[in-house]
This record gives sequence, structure tokens and C-alpha cells, in this order.
Amino acid sequence: KLAEEVPFSHHVNSTIVCRISGKIMNEDNGPMAFPNGYVYSKQALEDMAARNGGMVRCPRTGMECEFKALRKVFIS
Repeated sequence: KLAEEVPFSHHVNSTIVCRISGKIMNEDNGPMAFPNGYVYSKQALEDMAARNGGMVRCPRTGMECEFKALRKVFIS
């Protein structure tokens, strides 16, 4: 009875946040997947590749690969 007039806070859309940069992943900063399946933002991985001669490293597993080995992720 106390909360009858309080609106619901139901979210229809989710927000995905990069664990490296803390930035939201969207159409301008899309998610990219390592071959091991972990996903981070394109901008964070591009910055990492620029600093490391085109190589990126998964912060969770330590897996290293070239930036071109990453795949775009499409969320539906």
C-alpha cells in the first residue's frame, strides 16, 4: 500500500560498460570480442593496440593477439 504511487523502475534497454575504460559500449564505441570470448570496447582496444605495436592483451586471461584477430560483436 505504501508504494502504490511509486512508478516502476523497469529498464527496457541494457547498457554494456567496458571493463577496461569504464565507457559505455554503443554504436560509436562497439564491443569487440577476443578469440577467448571476452568482450571489451573498440576504443579501449584500439588505444591498447596503438601503444603495443598492434597487439592487444585480455586483462582477465592475459591472452595476447593482434587487433585484427578481434571480432565485432552484434547485440540484438
